[in-house]
Amino acid sequence: MKKTIYVLTSLLFSVFIIQPANANLEVVMGLNGPQVVTSSAPPANFGPTIGGHNGASPIANGGSFGVVSPEGDVTNIVVCHSFCANGTFGPGGDTAALQIPNGNSGIWFGPGTTKYDRETRTFTAINPISEEITETDGSSSAKVFGNRVLTFSSGNLFVDSAGKLNGYTESWTNNSTAVVSTTENSVTQSLNLQTRKNIQEIKDLIEDSNLLLLNNKVDILISLLGSWVK
Repeated sequence: MKKTIYVLTSLLFSVFIIQPANANLEVVMGLNGPQVVTSSAPPANFGPTIGGHNGASPIANGGSFGVVSPEGDVTNIVVCHSFCANGTFGPGGDTAALQIPNGNSGIWFGPGTTKYDRETRTFTAINPISEEITETDGSSSAKVFGNRVLTFSSGNLFVDSAGKLNGYTESWTNNSTAVVSTTENSVTQSLNLQTRKNIQEIKDLIEDSNLLLLNNKVDILISLLGSWVK
């Protein structure tokens, strides 16, 4: 049975919300992926921790928007409707890019962590908090350490009825590292793969290591590495 072990489970990202009870929502990494949970404490302090609005509740043509600087940096998240839907946000050349349609929560890692590409209408968000996870399948395992990357298209995110975030693609930063290992007859072999690699690079590295147990389990090990593989 394949198991996932979160050695260091950390805040994945914050969701800022405006609602009558002034409650906050946070998205944390659970065993089944990102999960929206209610928190009585303020969201993680990466800078401004407020989801603003323009004096009206979200309606059918509204939702949550990223405030994007002329350089493509996401500087805040706001919840609004017609004002943001026009694509502008105040003076200074900032624009508003839709994240979650018809929703009152938005995703942001904080200043300097999230980019928006206007041509492809794509957000790229890097979690500033490093994580270490271990995936296991029988006697084989893969340990990954580094920073997760979430990529999602404008307007394609949604939170389902169970509070799970959907519509994003997950990967890791290129400098994230991985170690694979396998055990047979009380003999354990492991190999440091160093930074992210594609499938062929991983296979070549394991083959060149002359470690027979790893070579025999190479396909399982690649599967355990998941989104760490380029």
